Amino acid sequence: AQVIEIVSSTEIKTLGPTGRRQQITMAGIKPVQDNHPVNHSGEKRLHSLILGKTVMLEKLPDNRVLINYGGLDVAARLLEEGLNVIDYQSMQVMNPGKQKQYISAQEQAARYERGYWLKQNQRAVQRYHYPQWPAPGLPMPLTNAPVFRP
Repeated sequence: AQVIEIVSSTEIKTLGPTGRRQQITMAGIKPVQDNHPVNHSGEKRLHSLILGKTVMLEKLPDNRVLINYGGLDVAARLLEEGLNVIDYQSMQVMNPGKQKQYISAQEQAARYERGYWLKQNQRAVQRYHYPQWPAPGLPMPLTNAPVFRP
């Protein structure tokens, strides 16, 4: 399905191969607290990752969806960057391997103080420079864009 709109940091609108539009909620993640500045960052990051791209969707029993783009689990990536947090209730229907992946991604964000996990007094000074092509194994575009590494 092709991503045609980013609704929030956990919801997207897609256009299927038959021309059917649908709004999708991602499985296993939820936005951080209401009115938190990271919520907008998660939406922007999702925009740079998958807007306009063709993604693989895997529907789970609770009607939420796992989104995969070029071998990259999009929700796990957002957790790893501290832009969303785990939704433990929606994660119950996922397989144990996927659950472990999400938990370790969130732990990594907390360990390296990324996004939501950044200490309050540092929040204003830290800047992220996101790579436009994050999926491992895909060819890198010709760019000199800086990449944030912890």
